[in-house]
Amino acid sequence: MSDGTYNFGGDPFTVDMWVRPTSGTQDGIFFDSRDSTSNNAIALRQSLDNLLVLRGNTTLFNINAVFSVDTWVHIAVTRGDPFGNTYSVFVDGVKQDSTLFGVTATAADIHIGSDFNGSNNWEGYIDELRVSTVDRYDGSDFTPETSAYTSSTNSPVLLHFDGTNGSTDFVNSGSVDAVTITGDANLSVTGVSGTGEVGSAVATGGAYVPATGLEATGNVGSVTVTGGTGIIVNVTGLEATGAVGNVTVKISANVFPTGVSGTGEVTPPIVWGRIVPDPDTVWTEIAA
Repeated sequence: MSDGTYNFGGDPFTVDMWVRPTSGTQDGIFFDSRDSTSNNAIALRQSLDNLLVLRGNTTLFNINAVFSVDTWVHIAVTRGDPFGNTYSVFVDGVKQDSTLFGVTATAADIHIGSDFNGSNNWEGYIDELRVSTVDRYDGSDFTPETSAYTSSTNSPVLLHFDGTNGSTDFVNSGSVDAVTITGDANLSVTGVSGTGEVGSAVATGGAYVPATGLEATGNVGSVTVTGGTGIIVNVTGLEATGAVGNVTVKISANVFPTGVSGTGEVTPPIVWGRIVPDPDTVWTEIAA
């Protein structure tokens, strides 16, 4: 299964997950972020009961007696502290080894349950797979979380695997980045969603610009739309079960801020502009 592209680069990261193999005689890869060039990204492999951590074609770690059939084990690999190029591997929260490796990776798809060629298949179960843009454990032992991971802005990949056995389609509950669109044509900002924080949506242009469907179960950022005279701007569907940020529209045209709702705090929409072309119309501000 491929989960989309991620760039490990040369920055800190953490890959951690729970795994439970159903075979003790297999030699399979259960996480692979390399491609056909073996671009120095991370791969995790079970070889009998050993854990192999690969960086490109280089074996960084070979840890003995990690896996037992039908037994859950927590695996974590980090890059970061105490030195920027230090890789560490943890089994059930206990640091097993660390090494220096300074090669930078490039972006490639993440493959789960096999390698990047769709071979070296692995048999077992995986839960709470998370890729973070920080070194979460700073090279120190930790107690693995036994409940579902909470989404955060530094976890672009977070898979809970809450579907049925055998499913190959899973929702990424990781953070969603900001959306910025600039242009002078018809622009749509739709369907930005996430179970964690969602960044702001900013659209700038001199044409029809709808910003719709911004939704999250956590905080939702502001929506700002700026355009020229004679356009129509719709700001719709801003919704959250947490706090909702401001809606600001500054134009000289028709403005429809609708559907701003939430079960938490919702800040008032702000609308600036000539709502109707009649200059004799007097508008009086009504307190919220």
